[in-house]
Amino acid sequence: MLANRKVAIVTGGSGNIGHNIATALLNEGYRTAIFDQLPPSEQWGRLSEEVIFLPGDVCREDQVERAFAELFENEGRLDLLVNAAGISPKRDGSTKVRICEMSFDEWTNVISVNLNGVFLTSKTAARYFLQQRSGSIVNIGSVMGFIGATSESSDRFPYSNSGAHYCASKAAVHNLTKSLARELAAFNIRVNCIAPGGVEGGMLLLHEDQKQSLLRQVPLGSFCQAGDIAEAVLFLASDTTSRMITGQTISVDGGWHMR
Repeated sequence: MLANRKVAIVTGGSGNIGHNIATALLNEGYRTAIFDQLPPSEQWGRLSEEVIFLPGDVCREDQVERAFAELFENEGRLDLLVNAAGISPKRDGSTKVRICEMSFDEWTNVISVNLNGVFLTSKTAARYFLQQRSGSIVNIGSVMGFIGATSESSDRFPYSNSGAHYCASKAAVHNLTKSLARELAAFNIRVNCIAPGGVEGGMLLLHEDQKQSLLRQVPLGSFCQAGDIAEAVLFLASDTTSRMITGQTISVDGGWHMR
C-alpha cells in the first residue's frame, strides 16, 4: 500500500467506457479498482495485473458494501468513485422498446442499474469520504437525460435508440448529482456528472442510415470516443483543475445537447 497514492473505484469497469476510465486512472497514478460482474478481459493487457477486481452487482447493497469495505481495508483510503455502470437494453439488437410495449420489469431493470446503483454506491462511498472529509464522485449520465428520445428521426427530434426508461434514469442521475453535491459540499466532497453523446463502441448500436441521421444532429460532426469520456473524468477528479467545480453535469457530446 502506498500511503500517498490516490485510490479510485470504477463501477462497470469491464465495459467500454468504464475500461477506458479505469485505464486512464491507472496511467494517472491512481490505485484503481473496478466493481463489475464481469472480470477484466484480455483487452487490459499488462494493466490486468495492476487493476483490482471487485466482483459484484451495483443493485445489491450487500455486495456494494462488501466490495467498498474490502477496498478501504486493504488500501486505507478512498478518493474517487466513478459510476460508469449502466444498461440500455434493445430488442433485436438495435431496436428500442417503445413505452406502450415496455413491461414493468423492463422499466425497473434499467432504473435499478442506472439510478439505484448510483444511489447505493454513492451512499456507500460517502461514508468513507466523510471519515476523511474529502472525496469526489463522478457520475456518468447521458445527453438523453437532457433531450429524451424518439423512435423516428427528424430535424426537430434527432434519432435515438434509447428508450424512455434509459432517458428517465439518466435525467434522474443528473439531478441526484446536484442533490449529493449540495449535501456533501460542507465536507469537502465534490460530486459531478458527465453526459456523453453517442460513443463509438459503447451502447451506440445503430444501422448506418440511423448513424448518419444522428450525425447530422451533432455540430462537431462525429461521435465521441470512450477516451473523450475518460479525459473528462480525469478533469473532474482533479483537485487542481476542478477544485471549485461541484454539482455540474458536463456534456461531452459534440454539441448535440444544443439542439
